[in-house]
Amino acid sequence: MSSVPSYRFLRGDAHPKYWTPMHASGFPIAKLNRGELLDLKVEEPVLVRLSAWADTPTDFMEQPFVVVSDRMRRALERAGVSNVQYYPARLQAELSEHIESGYWLANVVGRVACVDAVASGLTDDDMTISDCQALVLDPQRTYGLGLFRLAEDPRMIVVAPRVQASLHEAKLVGVLMQDPALYKGGSAVSRAELEPLPT
Repeated sequence: MSSVPSYRFLRGDAHPKYWTPMHASGFPIAKLNRGELLDLKVEEPVLVRLSAWADTPTDFMEQPFVVVSDRMRRALERAGVSNVQYYPARLQAELSEHIESGYWLANVVGRVACVDAVASGLTDDDMTISDCQALVLDPQRTYGLGLFRLAEDPRMIVVAPRVQASLHEAKLVGVLMQDPALYKGGSAVSRAELEPLPT
């Protein structure tokens, strides 16, 4: 097995104990998952409602839209990631009066088509990446970007090895790196479903 670091999917741990965003007041959250630069006038900070059933803070929330902590934003910036639009956010769990600050709605700008169709076994023009038994990304098609959305499935955020290292060093809570070979159509994942990465 190759020990060369590879591109991975950036995932939020979907364990039921971790915070889960439900709604962002006054913000068109569907636009956050397209990989497009936004020109919006919204009231800031944006109030993000969290599920009342999860009570453990996390640095990264992936679905249904991306929320990052101050710590994660700094880790991304240390790795040279500059293609993210950040909107200051306040987090409040349903049925609670407590508000958390120090978070951001994050719009990852840029979509890159980098699936290796041959290595992924996509031999039929009618096949989609959801048909892959083991999805393979081609690092030669990533243009050296550290972070971007996968054009073939914009729900998925791809991170380069240098960004993975920065996030790992920051010791963030609730951040996972998923091997593309384990891709299952963008469904939520938890740590228990992923093999640990070598350290």
